[in-house]
Amino acid sequence: MLRANTKENADLFWALRGGGGNFGVVTEFEVKLYPLTSLVLAEGLTPESGIRALLECWRDFMAEAPFDLKWNINLRLAPHTKNVRG
Repeated sequence: MLRANTKENADLFWALRGGGGNFGVVTEFEVKLYPLTSLVLAEGLTPESGIRALLECWRDFMAEAPFDLKWNINLRLAPHTKNVRG
């Protein structure tokens, strides 16, 4: 058994954190978590014809967003349906 963290086996710790694949098997993992002070979740849905406008809105919003904001954007086509409200 080998312990890897920033002080012990730092090179292995770096590799396990994203240096590439196939470095070993992890059976126990300790992580230091920090409490969230606030959380905002938003979702923007648009038909295919509105993708450009949605991305432009996102671009303008992100220009003013804090540097440490965690964000993700996912573009995918939804299946065609006649009644999207169910």
